[in-house]
Amino acid sequence: MPMAIPEDLSERLIRLHGNPFVWFTGQLMKYLLRPQAWLTQFLEEKYNTLQFETPIVGIHVRRTDKVGTEAAFHDISEYMKYVEDYYIIYKYQNPNINVSKRVYIATDEPLVFDDARTKYPDYIFYGDKSVAKSAQVNSRYGTESLKGVLSDVHFLSLCDYLVCTFSSQICRIAYETMQQRTIDGAWRAQSLDDVYYFGGQHDHQQRAFISHKAVKSKEFSFERGAIISAEGNHWNGFSKGSDKANNQSGLYPSYKTEEIVRIAQMYHYSEINPITGSVQHSPTGLTDACYHKADSHFVTCAQNGDIYVFDRNLDLVKRIRCDGSCHCIAVHKRYLFVGTKTNELEVRSFPGEKQIELQRRIQHSNLTDASRLAILKALDDYVQTLKEEGRKQLLILTQDRSKYKTILANLTAQGLFLLMEKDVTIRCRRNDRDLIKELIPDATNKLK
Repeated sequence: MPMAIPEDLSERLIRLHGNPFVWFTGQLMKYLLRPQAWLTQFLEEKYNTLQFETPIVGIHVRRTDKVGTEAAFHDISEYMKYVEDYYIIYKYQNPNINVSKRVYIATDEPLVFDDARTKYPDYIFYGDKSVAKSAQVNSRYGTESLKGVLSDVHFLSLCDYLVCTFSSQICRIAYETMQQRTIDGAWRAQSLDDVYYFGGQHDHQQRAFISHKAVKSKEFSFERGAIISAEGNHWNGFSKGSDKANNQSGLYPSYKTEEIVRIAQMYHYSEINPITGSVQHSPTGLTDACYHKADSHFVTCAQNGDIYVFDRNLDLVKRIRCDGSCHCIAVHKRYLFVGTKTNELEVRSFPGEKQIELQRRIQHSNLTDASRLAILKALDDYVQTLKEEGRKQLLILTQDRSKYKTILANLTAQGLFLLMEKDVTIRCRRNDRDLIKELIPDATNKLK
């Protein structure tokens, strides 16, 4: 039952994804929502018409019947706050890219488009007013409205970041389907109200890994290891929940708890290779099983006839090129016994765990060095940019004689204060020589 993930995927999924259940549900939703030919054509035409480009942030603004019953009203500024935060970070991470700030709007209120474009003229807003009109209460149950919903879910899932309300199923479906095209897209959404949930799910539980002593009356205390039933996130550093074992409830610091991932036994697709994801079979010329576990390593044969060895982290550590002319007979510790078509026996070795760990450390060291060099270069480029900008600003400032004179006077006095020497030599531009001579007496008097 939700929110559980399959036992056979759990170890890798927990290691790779920030919200394993969202990823698992995303794969199911992507399969259930796979488009028919007419819908594929419709979405492709829509994509070309919109001229959809990235980076882009999607916002889903649910109004009409939702407001006042299931959710509160949220002004467009509440959504755009997180949109602006995303682009600030994006520009910081990509300083050399000239970014156009794009936003895709999905809503059931057509006026949202005009409101957004009026208040945020420096953004490019995508979306379709006709879809918003068809989503209103009196027209949302027709074919065109359904096509509009599917279109909005599709384009929201293609966005780089999503700002919405998780109280809306449209928002949650877009967030789920977004996961199938990213390695870890758990962070790619910001809700203005609820935390992510699945309708009809079990109790949403978290485990406290830091004890907490209540400071305010609305908070409650708990010890490390306590199981907290989460009921909501206030998005201000605190969540609402309860410790049912001790009959306490209230607010608690969100950072002191971690999610409990439910694991359940589900149907295991034994015919699917757990490493490559392909259906197991013996390629032409091979007589061994296609998948074999040897100690901490996995040995598998690909369709091209080559033999691959993976470590416990599923990283490739050895590839034996066979081209269909050899096959794996047996595996023992770090050795492969390979038979050839000429009935000869070859012994191949692959790296042990210590060798692999050493290779990883070397690779990590190289990546760290490269990262440091990149950071130093970025800092140097930034300093040079500041210097160049400073030169340009000073050049402009020299045109205003009164302001320039004040700045030179203050700089001269500041230099004398810092040096505190009896004899000081001042170096300046040739054009400023007479002006500096004029300012020296005043600077000297300030020093005295």
